[in-house]
Amino acid sequence: MEPTYHIPTPKTPKKPDCTRDDRLRIQTLYYEAGFTQDQICLQTGFTLSQVRYALAHRLTPQKSKTGRKLLLNTPQRKRLIEIVELKLFELRSRKKATYDALQETNHLCHYKT
Repeated sequence: MEPTYHIPTPKTPKKPDCTRDDRLRIQTLYYEAGFTQDQICLQTGFTLSQVRYALAHRLTPQKSKTGRKLLLNTPQRKRLIEIVELKLFELRSRKKATYDALQETNHLCHYKT
């Protein structure tokens, strides 16, 4: 039995990644100039999958926000702060009124003795 020889074949070189400007150029050629995807591949030298990706996605990648979602939106938060401040004001007013009443009671008590 003869040994089997494997001849290594060179890999095809990787096409360069598309930059933001390249994606903008691809979108301009497609939407403004009316080029087909194949014509854009020939014109720019990018692969068909790179052209399709550029047409299907935004120019700059958009990150989704991380972290916990807000439980209250801004108007609800402002309203809650108003309510808490109002309650605190009422509580302070009541304490002040109670303190003044105690002072008057003590003052009256001192006069009775």
